[in-house]
Amino acid sequence: MKEAKPNHVPELLKHIISGNSPHVHWAEELQIRDMLPTAADGWLEYNPWLGEERQMMLASQKQDLVSAIRSLIRVERVQFEVSLGESYMDPLCAIAELPRLRDLELAFWHSFDFDNAQIPLARFSELRRVKLRNLAPTPAIVKGLERLIANSPSMSQLTIICLPVDPDDEGDNVRQHWLDLSSVFEAALAPVNTPSLSEQTVQNTAPPSLSIENLTVAGMQILSPTAVPYLRSLTSLSIFNNSVQIDPLFWNALKTSKVHLQKLTVYLILQPIIDYLLSYDGLEDIMISTAAAYAQFYLMAGQNGHGLLPSHIFKVF
Repeated sequence: MKEAKPNHVPELLKHIISGNSPHVHWAEELQIRDMLPTAADGWLEYNPWLGEERQMMLASQKQDLVSAIRSLIRVERVQFEVSLGESYMDPLCAIAELPRLRDLELAFWHSFDFDNAQIPLARFSELRRVKLRNLAPTPAIVKGLERLIANSPSMSQLTIICLPVDPDDEGDNVRQHWLDLSSVFEAALAPVNTPSLSEQTVQNTAPPSLSIENLTVAGMQILSPTAVPYLRSLTSLSIFNNSVQIDPLFWNALKTSKVHLQKLTVYLILQPIIDYLLSYDGLEDIMISTAAAYAQFYLMAGQNGHGLLPSHIFKVF
Protein backbone atom coordinates (compact mmCIF):
# COMPACT_ATOMS: atom_id res chain seq x y z
CA MET A 1 0.00 0.00 0.00
CA LYS A 2 1.23 3.50 -0.82
CA GLU A 3 1.68 6.01 1.97
CA ALA A 4 -1.44 8.07 2.61
CA LYS A 5 -1.33 11.78 3.44
CA PRO A 6 -2.61 12.45 6.97
CA ASN A 7 -5.76 14.28 5.88
CA HIS A 8 -6.66 11.39 3.56
CA VAL A 9 -6.33 8.66 6.19
CA PRO A 10 -9.92 8.75 7.56
CA GLU A 11 -11.37 8.48 4.06
CA LEU A 12 -8.93 5.71 3.13
CA LEU A 13 -9.80 3.64 6.21
CA LYS A 14 -13.53 3.86 5.52
CA HIS A 15 -12.96 2.92 1.88
CA ILE A 16 -11.02 -0.19 2.92
CA ILE A 17 -13.70 -1.22 5.42
CA SER A 18 -16.38 -0.92 2.73
CA GLY A 19 -14.66 -3.66 0.72
CA ASN A 20 -14.61 -1.50 -2.41
CA SER A 21 -10.96 -0.51 -2.13
CA PRO A 22 -8.50 -2.30 -4.44
CA HIS A 23 -6.24 -2.63 -1.39
CA VAL A 24 -8.60 -5.28 0.00
CA HIS A 25 -8.07 -7.46 -3.06
CA TRP A 26 -4.44 -6.77 -3.94
CA ALA A 27 -2.43 -5.37 -1.02
CA GLU A 28 0.26 -7.78 0.21
CA GLU A 29 2.28 -5.36 2.34
CA LEU A 30 1.15 -2.97 5.08
CA GLN A 31 3.23 -0.24 6.74
CA ILE A 32 1.98 1.67 9.78
CA ARG A 33 3.92 4.53 11.33
CA ASP A 34 3.45 8.00 12.81
CA MET A 35 0.07 7.08 14.25
CA LEU A 36 0.33 9.88 16.80
CA PRO A 37 1.06 13.11 14.88
CA THR A 38 3.66 15.20 16.68
CA ALA A 39 5.74 18.25 15.88
CA ALA A 40 9.49 18.42 15.54
CA ASP A 41 11.25 20.08 18.46
CA GLY A 42 11.32 23.84 18.05
CA TRP A 43 8.38 23.93 15.66
CA LEU A 44 5.48 23.49 18.06
CA GLU A 45 3.94 26.84 17.18
CA TYR A 46 3.75 25.78 13.54
CA ASN A 47 2.38 22.29 14.18
CA PRO A 48 -1.01 21.80 12.50
CA TRP A 49 -1.53 18.60 14.51
CA LEU A 50 -2.09 20.27 17.87
CA GLY A 51 -5.70 21.14 17.17
CA GLU A 52 -8.80 19.91 15.40
CA GLU A 53 -7.03 17.96 12.65
CA ARG A 54 -5.07 15.96 15.20
CA GLN A 55 -8.22 15.04 17.11
CA MET A 56 -9.92 14.03 13.86
CA MET A 57 -6.96 11.79 13.01
CA LEU A 58 -6.96 10.08 16.39
CA ALA A 59 -10.73 9.59 16.35
CA SER A 60 -10.48 7.96 12.93
CA GLN A 61 -7.80 5.59 14.17
CA LYS A 62 -9.86 4.59 17.18
CA GLN A 63 -13.00 4.03 15.16
CA ASP A 64 -11.77 2.51 11.90
CA LEU A 65 -8.12 1.39 11.97
CA VAL A 66 -8.67 -2.07 13.47
CA SER A 67 -11.56 -2.86 11.12
CA ALA A 68 -9.50 -1.69 8.15
CA ILE A 69 -6.57 -3.90 9.12
CA ARG A 70 -8.83 -6.94 9.44
CA SER A 71 -10.18 -6.26 5.95
CA LEU A 72 -6.72 -6.63 4.36
CA ILE A 73 -6.88 -10.40 4.18
CA ARG A 74 -4.19 -10.76 1.49
CA VAL A 75 -1.48 -8.95 3.44
CA GLU A 76 1.64 -11.09 4.00
CA ARG A 77 4.16 -8.49 5.24
CA VAL A 78 3.67 -5.87 7.95
CA GLN A 79 5.98 -3.13 9.20
CA PHE A 80 4.73 -1.33 12.30
CA GLU A 81 6.65 1.49 14.00
CA VAL A 82 5.35 2.12 17.51
CA SER A 83 6.01 5.42 19.28
CA LEU A 84 5.44 6.49 22.86
CA GLY A 85 1.80 7.25 23.62
CA GLU A 86 0.34 5.56 20.57
CA SER A 87 -2.59 3.17 20.81
CA TYR A 88 -0.86 0.04 19.54
CA MET A 89 -2.52 -2.89 21.32
CA ASP A 90 -5.69 -3.25 19.23
CA PRO A 91 -3.92 -2.70 15.88
CA LEU A 92 -1.29 -5.31 16.77
CA CYS A 93 -3.97 -7.83 17.76
CA ALA A 94 -5.71 -7.18 14.44
CA ILE A 95 -2.44 -7.68 12.56
CA ALA A 96 -1.90 -10.99 14.37
CA GLU A 97 -5.25 -12.20 12.99
CA LEU A 98 -4.33 -11.63 9.33
CA PRO A 99 -4.60 -15.10 7.76
CA ARG A 100 -1.68 -14.75 5.32
CA LEU A 101 0.76 -12.89 7.54
CA ARG A 102 4.23 -14.43 7.30
CA ASP A 103 6.63 -11.48 7.63
CA LEU A 104 6.51 -9.17 10.66
CA GLU A 105 8.71 -6.18 11.53
CA LEU A 106 8.09 -4.23 14.72
CA ALA A 107 10.13 -1.16 15.67
CA PHE A 108 9.78 0.77 18.92
CA TRP A 109 10.79 4.43 19.10
CA HIS A 110 10.88 7.53 21.31
CA SER A 111 11.55 6.14 24.79
CA PHE A 112 8.88 3.47 24.57
CA ASP A 113 7.75 2.39 28.05
CA PHE A 114 8.48 -1.34 27.96
CA ASP A 115 8.09 -1.80 31.72
CA ASN A 116 4.38 -1.01 31.50
CA ALA A 117 3.77 -2.21 27.95
CA GLN A 118 1.69 -5.16 26.83
CA ILE A 119 3.02 -6.24 23.43
CA PRO A 120 0.90 -9.17 22.18
CA LEU A 121 3.78 -11.13 20.66
CA ALA A 122 2.24 -14.41 21.81
CA ARG A 123 -0.76 -13.86 19.52
CA PHE A 124 1.36 -14.20 16.37
CA SER A 125 1.79 -17.56 14.68
CA GLU A 126 3.02 -19.21 11.48
CA LEU A 127 5.54 -16.45 10.83
CA ARG A 128 8.57 -17.11 8.64
CA ARG A 129 10.46 -13.84 9.04
CA VAL A 130 10.48 -11.75 12.21
CA LYS A 131 12.37 -8.52 12.88
CA LEU A 132 12.14 -6.77 16.26
CA ARG A 133 13.98 -3.46 16.60
CA ASN A 134 14.84 -1.42 19.69
CA LEU A 135 13.44 -4.06 22.00
CA ALA A 136 13.85 -4.11 25.78
CA PRO A 137 13.70 -7.75 26.91
CA THR A 138 11.53 -7.35 29.99
CA PRO A 139 10.09 -10.59 31.44
CA ALA A 140 6.76 -10.02 29.68
CA ILE A 141 8.46 -9.34 26.34
CA VAL A 142 10.61 -12.46 26.68
CA LYS A 143 7.57 -14.64 27.44
CA GLY A 144 5.81 -13.26 24.38
CA LEU A 145 8.87 -13.86 22.21
CA GLU A 146 9.08 -17.46 23.40
CA ARG A 147 5.46 -18.08 22.44
CA LEU A 148 5.88 -16.35 19.06
CA ILE A 149 8.79 -18.67 18.21
CA ALA A 150 6.89 -21.70 19.50
CA ASN A 151 3.90 -20.75 17.35
CA SER A 152 6.06 -20.37 14.23
CA PRO A 153 7.79 -23.71 13.58
CA SER A 154 8.70 -22.72 10.01
CA MET A 155 10.45 -19.47 10.97
CA SER A 156 13.60 -19.17 8.88
CA GLN A 157 14.71 -15.61 9.66
CA LEU A 158 14.92 -13.95 13.07
CA THR A 159 16.30 -10.48 13.78
CA ILE A 160 16.36 -9.15 17.34
CA ILE A 161 17.88 -5.73 17.93
CA CYS A 162 17.79 -5.00 21.64
CA LEU A 163 18.43 -1.63 23.19
CA PRO A 164 22.10 -0.87 23.87
CA VAL A 165 23.57 -0.84 27.34
CA ASP A 166 22.48 2.23 29.30
CA PRO A 167 25.64 3.75 30.81
CA ASP A 168 23.53 5.13 33.68
CA ASP A 169 22.42 1.62 34.72
CA GLU A 170 24.59 -0.42 37.03
CA GLY A 171 24.71 -3.88 38.51
CA ASP A 172 21.59 -6.03 38.63
CA ASN A 173 19.51 -3.39 36.88
CA VAL A 174 21.60 -3.95 33.75
CA ARG A 175 21.64 -7.73 34.00
CA GLN A 176 17.85 -8.08 34.13
CA HIS A 177 17.52 -6.56 30.67
CA TRP A 178 19.87 -8.95 28.87
CA LEU A 179 18.27 -11.45 26.52
CA ASP A 180 19.66 -14.98 26.80
CA LEU A 181 18.80 -16.60 23.48
CA SER A 182 19.47 -20.15 24.65
CA SER A 183 16.83 -19.76 27.38
CA VAL A 184 14.38 -18.29 24.86
CA PHE A 185 14.89 -21.16 22.42
CA GLU A 186 14.61 -23.81 25.13
CA ALA A 187 11.38 -22.31 26.48
CA ALA A 188 9.96 -21.99 22.95
CA LEU A 189 10.37 -25.72 22.39
CA ALA A 190 9.26 -26.75 25.88
CA PRO A 191 5.53 -27.04 24.93
CA VAL A 192 6.31 -30.07 22.77
CA ASN A 193 7.18 -31.93 26.00
CA THR A 194 10.84 -32.46 25.17
CA PRO A 195 13.39 -32.93 27.96
CA SER A 196 15.36 -29.90 29.09
CA LEU A 197 18.76 -29.28 27.53
CA SER A 198 20.52 -30.54 30.67
CA GLU A 199 18.46 -33.75 30.62
CA GLN A 200 19.23 -34.27 26.95
CA THR A 201 22.93 -33.80 27.61
CA VAL A 202 22.77 -36.60 30.16
CA GLN A 203 20.90 -38.75 27.63
CA ASN A 204 23.49 -37.81 24.96
CA THR A 205 20.76 -36.74 22.56
CA ALA A 206 20.41 -33.40 20.82
CA PRO A 207 17.39 -31.19 21.52
CA PRO A 208 15.04 -30.45 18.63
CA SER A 209 16.39 -27.78 16.32
CA LEU A 210 14.58 -24.65 15.22
CA SER A 211 14.25 -23.98 11.50
CA ILE A 212 16.05 -20.62 11.75
CA GLU A 213 18.53 -20.21 8.90
CA ASN A 214 19.26 -16.49 9.26
CA LEU A 215 19.88 -14.98 12.72
CA THR A 216 20.71 -11.31 13.32
CA VAL A 217 21.40 -9.95 16.80
CA ALA A 218 22.46 -6.62 18.26
CA GLY A 219 22.25 -4.93 21.62
CA MET A 220 21.99 -6.51 25.07
CA GLN A 221 21.92 -10.21 24.23
CA ILE A 222 23.84 -13.32 25.21
CA LEU A 223 25.05 -15.99 22.78
CA SER A 224 26.23 -19.07 24.64
CA PRO A 225 27.14 -22.58 23.46
CA THR A 226 23.84 -23.89 24.82
CA ALA A 227 22.05 -21.96 22.05
CA VAL A 228 23.81 -23.87 19.27
CA PRO A 229 21.84 -27.16 19.46
CA TYR A 230 18.72 -25.17 18.58
CA LEU A 231 20.47 -23.54 15.60
CA ARG A 232 21.58 -26.53 13.56
CA SER A 233 19.82 -25.10 10.47
CA LEU A 234 21.77 -21.83 10.67
CA THR A 235 23.52 -20.65 7.49
CA SER A 236 23.75 -16.89 8.15
CA LEU A 237 24.75 -15.15 11.39
CA SER A 238 25.04 -11.38 11.86
CA ILE A 239 26.29 -9.80 15.09
CA PHE A 240 26.20 -6.06 14.64
CA ASN A 241 27.82 -4.55 17.72
CA ASN A 242 29.94 -5.32 20.73
CA SER A 243 27.02 -5.05 23.15
CA VAL A 244 26.26 -8.70 22.39
CA GLN A 245 27.99 -10.95 24.91
CA ILE A 246 29.43 -13.98 23.10
CA ASP A 247 30.88 -16.87 25.04
CA PRO A 248 34.07 -17.93 23.19
CA LEU A 249 32.82 -21.52 23.47
CA PHE A 250 29.88 -20.55 21.24
CA TRP A 251 32.19 -20.79 18.22
CA ASN A 252 33.52 -24.16 19.33
CA ALA A 253 29.94 -25.38 19.73
CA LEU A 254 29.22 -24.35 16.13
CA LYS A 255 32.27 -26.35 15.08
CA THR A 256 31.31 -29.42 17.12
CA SER A 257 27.71 -29.34 15.86
CA LYS A 258 28.94 -28.99 12.25
CA VAL A 259 26.98 -25.78 11.72
CA HIS A 260 28.65 -24.42 8.57
CA LEU A 261 27.81 -20.76 8.05
CA GLN A 262 27.69 -19.38 4.52
CA LYS A 263 27.42 -15.75 5.65
CA LEU A 264 28.96 -14.16 8.72
CA THR A 265 28.89 -10.59 10.04
CA VAL A 266 30.87 -9.81 13.19
CA TYR A 267 32.00 -6.73 15.05
CA LEU A 268 35.44 -8.05 15.99
CA ILE A 269 37.56 -11.01 14.91
CA LEU A 270 38.83 -13.23 17.73
CA GLN A 271 40.86 -16.41 17.64
CA PRO A 272 37.84 -18.68 18.41
CA ILE A 273 36.18 -17.34 15.24
CA ILE A 274 39.29 -18.09 13.18
CA ASP A 275 39.45 -21.59 14.66
CA TYR A 276 35.81 -22.14 13.73
CA LEU A 277 36.33 -20.93 10.16
CA LEU A 278 39.29 -23.27 9.80
CA SER A 279 37.06 -26.24 10.60
CA TYR A 280 35.08 -26.26 7.35
CA ASP A 281 34.88 -25.01 3.77
CA GLY A 282 32.24 -22.90 2.10
CA LEU A 283 31.85 -19.49 3.77
CA GLU A 284 30.76 -17.16 0.97
CA ASP A 285 30.33 -13.73 2.55
CA ILE A 286 32.04 -12.18 5.55
CA MET A 287 31.49 -8.66 6.86
CA ILE A 288 33.54 -7.06 9.62
CA SER A 289 32.41 -3.79 11.10
CA THR A 290 35.65 -1.84 11.46
CA ALA A 291 38.79 -1.31 9.37
CA ALA A 292 40.98 -2.23 12.33
CA ALA A 293 39.12 -5.52 12.69
CA TYR A 294 39.66 -6.22 8.97
CA ALA A 295 43.40 -5.77 9.40
CA GLN A 296 43.33 -8.05 12.43
CA PHE A 297 41.36 -10.63 10.45
CA TYR A 298 43.87 -10.81 7.60
CA LEU A 299 46.78 -10.93 10.05
CA MET A 300 45.25 -13.81 11.99
CA ALA A 301 44.21 -15.58 8.79
CA GLY A 302 47.75 -15.37 7.43
CA GLN A 303 49.19 -16.84 10.61
CA ASN A 304 47.33 -20.08 10.00
CA GLY A 305 49.71 -21.98 7.75
CA HIS A 306 47.25 -24.27 5.98
CA GLY A 307 45.42 -21.19 4.78
CA LEU A 308 42.10 -19.89 6.00
CA LEU A 309 41.29 -17.83 2.94
CA PRO A 310 41.56 -20.62 0.32
CA SER A 311 39.06 -22.66 2.35
CA HIS A 312 36.28 -20.24 1.56
CA ILE A 313 34.96 -18.23 -1.38
CA PHE A 314 35.04 -14.80 0.21
CA LYS A 315 33.03 -11.77 -0.80
CA VAL A 316 34.52 -9.46 1.79
CA PHE A 317 32.59 -6.22 2.39
